[in-house]
Amino acid sequence: MRLHLRGPLVAACLAFTADAGPLDTVSREPSLDYPGCDLEYSDHDTPWRYEGFSTERPSCREGTATLFVTFLHEVPARITVAPFHAHSVGKLGLDGQPLRPAPLHVQELDTFVNPWGVSMKRYRVTVSSTLLDQEHCAALTFTAAYQLATDCGPLPIIKVSPRTASLTPAAYKVSSFVAASTSSGGLHTFKATPASPPCSGCHEPALGPSPLHVFEYRLRGSATWLSVTRTDALDFEVQVSTAGLHEFRSKGRLAPDGTFSGYSPVSFVYVP
Repeated sequence: MRLHLRGPLVAACLAFTADAGPLDTVSREPSLDYPGCDLEYSDHDTPWRYEGFSTERPSCREGTATLFVTFLHEVPARITVAPFHAHSVGKLGLDGQPLRPAPLHVQELDTFVNPWGVSMKRYRVTVSSTLLDQEHCAALTFTAAYQLATDCGPLPIIKVSPRTASLTPAAYKVSSFVAASTSSGGLHTFKATPASPPCSGCHEPALGPSPLHVFEYRLRGSATWLSVTRTDALDFEVQVSTAGLHEFRSKGRLAPDGTFSGYSPVSFVYVP
C-alpha cells in the first residue's frame, strides 16, 4: 500500500533512499527499525519548508556571530524522529563552499491531521554554525541542509535538499526597547526608548528600519498585555494605573507583506 501524505507545507519535498547516509556520504549501516512502521512511503510523504534565518552575536568584542537556519518539517506521527542518532546531521557552508557539519536542533511543535486524514507531527529543525566575523561579513550567501534518522525501516533517513539564501535579509530592521520610570506628582509612568544596537554588524536588513512596532506591557502577575503601536523611532511615555514591577516586550513588522518578528525577550521596569 502506498500513502501520499502531502500536508500544508507545499514549498518543497524531499528525496530519500533506503540506504542514505550523511549528506555527502552513503552508509550501509542498518537503520533503527521498530514495530509499527510497515508502510511503503513515497518520495513526498514528509513535506518541508525553509522558514528563514537569524544571526546572534554574543558580544561586540568576541568577534563571532552564530547563524541559525530554520525549517518546518512534517512527518507521519507513526514515525519517530531520532535527532541524536549518528545519521541525524546538519550541514552549512558559505558562498558555495563545501558544506561542513553543523549542530542540529529538532523541536516538536504540534500534531495535526492532514487533508488525507493522516496524523502528522510538525517539527522545527534548526541548523546552526558559529562563524568568525571575518568569514561571516565577507560571505554573500549561505547553504544549509540536514537529514534526520527515524525508527522506520522503509524510511530510515529523511533528507532535505540544500537550501541557499542571501546573508543580507530582505526584511526590515526591528528594534527592541529599554524602559525607565518617570513617575512624579502621583502619576505612575515610565518612558520607553528604542534601543540602539549593542554593536554594529554586517548584513543589516536590506529594507531599513521597521515602519511599525508594537510595544506591550503589563503589571507582573497580570494575564493581560496592553499595547502601544508606534510608527516612529521616538521615545514615548506610558502611564499605568498601579505602581509595581511591570513586564514589557515588543515586536515589529519584518516584511512588506505584513509579517511580524517574534517578540523580544521580556524585560522589567519598576514603576513607583
